[in-house]
Amino acid sequence: MNSTKIRSQIHKYYPDLSKNLKKVADYFIENSDKIPFMSVHDIAAATGASVASVVRFSQSVGFSGFSEIREAVANSLQSQLQSNHKFPLINDSELDNLLVRVANQDIKNINETLKMINASDF
Repeated sequence: MNSTKIRSQIHKYYPDLSKNLKKVADYFIENSDKIPFMSVHDIAAATGASVASVVRFSQSVGFSGFSEIREAVANSLQSQLQSNHKFPLINDSELDNLLVRVANQDIKNINETLKMINASDF
């Protein structure tokens, strides 16, 4: 499941969530890059909700629990990192500009470096 689908799923259930669960939902949407590295206790503390509320939120948006939604977010981020081009090149029509050529070379180098790094090892 990609991040867009996860966000869409959260938005789908959002109107039916309690005020407290909406805080957790907002945190998930705004901090999806942090979620895989956080425990249920960390998210509860960050949102002012209880651990049970974080678990209840996960279940309310269609997951079996916190571990499943955290894993879905982590897999989504890993998929994004494994795409071939993390950074798009600058418009080719401007390649006669030395600065643009240097920037494009840097972008290519970054993309090649990211391809060589195993995300799970990192």
